[in-house]
Amino acid sequence: MEEIKAMNITESCTSPDAACSATQNPWNATGNVEEGDLYDVTVGILVLLSILYGSISLVTVIGNVLVILVVCKNKGMQTVTNFFIANLSVADVMIGIFSTPFQFQAALLQRWDLPAFLCPVAPFVKELTVNVSIVTLTVISIDRYFAILHPLRPRCSRRVAAGVMILVWTFSLISAIPSVIVYRVEDVPDGDGGWNSSLTKPFCYPEFPTASNVDLGKVYRLYLVIIQYFFPLAIISYAYFRIMFKIWYARAPGCAVDSRDQIQNRNKRKVKMLTGFYGKNGTLRPTSLQTKRNLY
Repeated sequence: MEEIKAMNITESCTSPDAACSATQNPWNATGNVEEGDLYDVTVGILVLLSILYGSISLVTVIGNVLVILVVCKNKGMQTVTNFFIANLSVADVMIGIFSTPFQFQAALLQRWDLPAFLCPVAPFVKELTVNVSIVTLTVISIDRYFAILHPLRPRCSRRVAAGVMILVWTFSLISAIPSVIVYRVEDVPDGDGGWNSSLTKPFCYPEFPTASNVDLGKVYRLYLVIIQYFFPLAIISYAYFRIMFKIWYARAPGCAVDSRDQIQNRNKRKVKMLTGFYGKNGTLRPTSLQTKRNLY
């Protein structure tokens, strides 16, 4: 069947007309979507994945909302570290509400049936929340690094932690802005009606421009890989490896003091016993000679 489609496309575009390929497959002419990019989903798989994704979104929202409530209601839990964890929970709630359901239905149905203005919202929220989560985990690793390796230094205050989180959200917001600009709803050929069919369906897809023959889409994806994976991986790995070596190879607190105290107590017993060897006038007691010999 695939060979027949390929033969039909080839035969229909053998004419010298330059607009032939664009007429037969206008969307493929842009280089955005190929015929093999779309796939059929059976009803059983659709129901199963709908249940799984729905459960994941529901558990994500409920669990992280509970974490936020615990930190907000309990003053004893309002530490700097828990503040960072609550910030992670906010990002997870956003991705569970605004990103996962939209991208799930678009991936399974192979079409965009929601309002067009929601097309850039889902990828924007995804990039925003992923950036916030990753950068926050990096900040937590740095906070743990200073708390364990430099315990005598002043700890991060709540005001400083709030400023750090503002910077994290600002950086993540700026990094996700391209998703709002490039994603839009386009009409693509509907595979159900044949690739050469005139039937189309809406599809949410990014259209990155080029600058000096450079694909800005590849540049943006490379940038996301660096800030979401390589850069945080390097910092987190370094911080926790240093913490691991510090804990494993450091002496347990109090060992040196305990051994010193044992020596001091032993010397005190020697002094007490020696004081009993002499009388009130400073003369050595005859009965103490054997005790003194046994002591040493």
